[in-house]
Amino acid sequence: MKVTLTKEEIKRFTDEIIAYNAMSRFEEELNGPKPITVDTYEAEACINYLTERAEKYEPSVTEDLKSIIPEGCHFEGLNNRLKSINRIKDKLIEDAKKKYGNDFIEASNHLYDSLRYTVIMPFNNHFDYVDNFLNELLDMDYTLYRVKNRWTEDFCKGVQVIAKNPDGYAFEIQIHTQENYDIKEIYSREPYNLSRNEKAPRVLRDNANALRSYYHRLARLPEGALTYEFKRREKTR
Repeated sequence: MKVTLTKEEIKRFTDEIIAYNAMSRFEEELNGPKPITVDTYEAEACINYLTERAEKYEPSVTEDLKSIIPEGCHFEGLNNRLKSINRIKDKLIEDAKKKYGNDFIEASNHLYDSLRYTVIMPFNNHFDYVDNFLNELLDMDYTLYRVKNRWTEDFCKGVQVIAKNPDGYAFEIQIHTQENYDIKEIYSREPYNLSRNEKAPRVLRDNANALRSYYHRLARLPEGALTYEFKRREKTR
């Protein structure tokens, strides 16, 4: 992945990406929203199941997370914590096709972000905040299915958590520094959107990924970022 770009490349890639995304959005508005249709009853049933489960558990999960978020930390995008049915449909179909041999049930069993949260934690002592927050969650009888350190990756740096509430419902928490989140949402969002558009020319998608990688490499790494592993303490509740 090319991450060293000239100023001219950055400007050209950015202009091309913004123009292409704007045209794609214009075409969507002109033609109306994509119909929520799928090829099989099985896929439709999975989409409805994912949507209903997210709506069922969102109130209690949100309340629990709000009760333990550390001082100096905050949520971002909380109004978007429920993934839209169109986004669930797109993700389910994409995952089933690319990862699970068109098995929609298996794909739905691994789609954890129908309900998702983003938490911003301070840069200094960042991973102390992460550990304290996740330990508080465990103390409330939640479980951690996955804690993935993504600070070592090209894209989406941060800590990605798949947690399960006491009923076993799985959801996603992304933990970032403010700087890294701003890079992701302000600078990398348009390249990300284009990189996922399979209708876009390959050269544009490659340029979008190069630009994403370049911007994410600008994020400062909190101390211990490259070697972080979650540390469980003894239960206090």
